[in-house]
Amino acid sequence: MKFDLHLHTTRSRDSIIELDDLIGVAKKRGLRGVAITDHNKFFRGGERGEVLLIGGSEVRVEGVDILCLFIDRIPKGDTVEELCEWVRDEGGISVFAHPYGRMRSLLLKERIAEAVDAIEVFNSRVPFSWMNSKAAILAKRFEKGITAGSDAHTPDEIGRAYVSYDESERLEDLKEAILRRSVEVRGTRSPLTVHISSTMHKFFKGRGPLEDLLREAIQ
Repeated sequence: MKFDLHLHTTRSRDSIIELDDLIGVAKKRGLRGVAITDHNKFFRGGERGEVLLIGGSEVRVEGVDILCLFIDRIPKGDTVEELCEWVRDEGGISVFAHPYGRMRSLLLKERIAEAVDAIEVFNSRVPFSWMNSKAAILAKRFEKGITAGSDAHTPDEIGRAYVSYDESERLEDLKEAILRRSVEVRGTRSPLTVHISSTMHKFFKGRGPLEDLLREAIQ
């Protein structure tokens, strides 16, 4: 079974993915489940159209993006450590998203790696493959769980990266497999043009006809 553990819907300002479209594409691409991780917004999990929806959010704290997965309410925390502790207390998993996708000091990366439960070792949107390779090394060094996700903001990106796990359909078992590093990571990187699409949509969102034209051009 395949699970894309990082993607966005239109609740994120820079995404054009409607929830119904997400479900349709996920089924077509053989995904058993997805984690909807909109920016600083919470999505409640469940099942829709035979696709498991994992409750989640992508929270920016101290300039760092942390995925909060398997949660049932809005995440809280003013520091990385507070946020990760909150997620853990709620029975969820905190994930250091695309750790090499932005310029950060080594000391900050190490501090975050210590705090989180898992590290995203494959993100389809990072511009260079070495960024994912170094993320995998970081996870191994700190003995953290591993995840992967497309970070999709457009329908075409959905399912480009995922974890594979076949032992059980229970999300609790998937969570434990992530922490044990017993999931398989698969993925391909998206073309750099996806960033242009996101930036343009963020600019045009809420501008009526201009937004509609952009949506049609991207899809």
